[in-house]
Amino acid sequence: MDENINDEHLKPQVDSVPKKKRKRRKFEDGSRYYIDKTEYNGQLEEYSKTKECSDRLGELFMLHVQRCASAANFKGYTYRSEMESTALFFLLKYSVGFDASGSKSKDNKANAFAYCTQIIHNAFLQVIAKEKKHSKLKDLLIKNQPQINHQAIKFSILDKIDD
Repeated sequence: MDENINDEHLKPQVDSVPKKKRKRRKFEDGSRYYIDKTEYNGQLEEYSKTKECSDRLGELFMLHVQRCASAANFKGYTYRSEMESTALFFLLKYSVGFDASGSKSKDNKANAFAYCTQIIHNAFLQVIAKEKKHSKLKDLLIKNQPQINHQAIKFSILDKIDD
């Protein structure tokens, strides 16, 4: 065989044309996809005073929870819907206690977004801890009860069910 084979055709071709930067898609109705800080603060202050949640605040809560759940550290869990529903429950339960005068940010304005983000984050961590505890218990039961595991493997839906 010829040892001086030219492998130039095996190398990937590099384009000399630079790639164009992709622009973010802009939505016509930005309020559906963007949480405005001032609106969030106003809605939450109104909720803490009247104890009645408006439809818009509900939409903001749902959007906020969905965005937090899609973060990289929570994305891979199979029980993400349970995490989201628990976070919504905790938001409705604990955001009534939001005090605009007590929580000020650098620009001397209340930061309802940070307050709610912390509630959501803690709710997610609570659900993860609960699921981890259930998983360990389930694994322990399977490990310590091999006869139950053996019977579960033999079981079939197609078996006759006694009346």
